[in-house]
Amino acid sequence: MSSVSADLSLQTRARRLADELETVATTGMFGDGAAIAATAAVYYAGSARMLASVLGIDGDQIAPHPVPHVESLRRSMIDRALSSVFAGDKAAAAEEIAAYTPLHQLAGSPDAQADAAAWTAEGEPTFMSAWVADPLADRIITTFNDGMAQHKDGSAVVPVDPTPEERETFDVGLGLMRRAVPRLTADVLAAVPALALFDGPLVSGYSAATPLFVFVNRKTFDDPVEGAEMMQHECLHQKLNDIGIARSLFRADYDDDLSAKITVPWGRPGTPLPRHFSADRTFAAFHVYSHQALLHLGMLACAKDGEEAEAAVELLSVSWARAAHFDLPSQAEDIQAELGADGRRLIQWLSALVARLGEFEIYPGEQLSSRRGAVYDRHMPETV
Repeated sequence: MSSVSADLSLQTRARRLADELETVATTGMFGDGAAIAATAAVYYAGSARMLASVLGIDGDQIAPHPVPHVESLRRSMIDRALSSVFAGDKAAAAEEIAAYTPLHQLAGSPDAQADAAAWTAEGEPTFMSAWVADPLADRIITTFNDGMAQHKDGSAVVPVDPTPEERETFDVGLGLMRRAVPRLTADVLAAVPALALFDGPLVSGYSAATPLFVFVNRKTFDDPVEGAEMMQHECLHQKLNDIGIARSLFRADYDDDLSAKITVPWGRPGTPLPRHFSADRTFAAFHVYSHQALLHLGMLACAKDGEEAEAAVELLSVSWARAAHFDLPSQAEDIQAELGADGRRLIQWLSALVARLGEFEIYPGEQLSSRRGAVYDRHMPETV
């Protein structure tokens, strides 16, 4: 295999393909993050009005809120309340709303108002003000940890406020994302206002129970590449969650516990292998690795020297191989049977993205598609 030198042709081709695929990844039904997030916001606003009408309450109690902590908890509450209403249990729905309502009183604190202003101004994740001391943050952390406890690989997180050094390393990681895939980075970051820094064994995390928040270990940005990967990774989970709000990704009676499974032969050190992913988890992994391969292609395009380019090629090989691993089984009849109409369309959209990436010539006469076995070549932190 040829080594990568200061190959301007390689990097020029990488940039051209990255630009082409960034357009695909940020437009249309499954790519336009702004439209997807706006649809989610409209859904939750409408759902709140419906709940208010059905339960006979003041709609202002559960209206959209500018403070990220409160809006996250509001959306989670609406999901649970709607589920109760659809099950015919209005009393349970009313209890969910009653438990949420006092949070409005906490949202008037100076720190909460500062977070609301930062969300509006930045258009991307920001560290929460006084994260550790904020009672709203405590509710977010408790909800996240309760959700993680339901997963056998889950682990509790402890909130920490970022040091100046950690803010600086975070900015370095974001800078790498912006250089590599600027449009995709702006697209996926815009839907996530809140970054929660924590201590704990988990590398990073996202939970639909605490939407609009991504959780990142304080050690993650010690390595800017890993920090960029994890930020993109978790923000993509928010994007996919928002897609699923208005799209029929799974059949109406989908049951994750009974879902068809895909075998996954890699994992964190110490993880029993092979692992087996349900259709839901397969979707999330396919979505993440397809976009992560595009991030690594962009890193190759902006590499400063041959060593960085070589490292980017190896990262690209692993992320593409893992995306391709989820591609073929996703076409299988048993997995297809778990999907809704829009789910099948999304699989086709991701498959086309992966196929186009696979045509990229990383070395003379060697296409990226020849690297299918690279799933084992590097330990990437697992959060899906």
